[in-house]
Amino acid sequence: MASGIKDKVAILGMGCSHFGERWNDNAEDLMIEAFIEALEDAGIEKSQIAM
Repeated sequence: MASGIKDKVAILGMGCSHFGERWNDNAEDLMIEAFIEALEDAGIEKSQIAM
């Protein structure tokens, strides 16, 4: 039987990168910005995320 992610995933916070012409930022910069904002929204630290 396939093992899914049911009961293993939770959305704790939400973040997004700021909109606009950001020619000097690459995809990683935008993802990190959204990730940091999501951590702040959730009120947690990166070390609290289980992998």
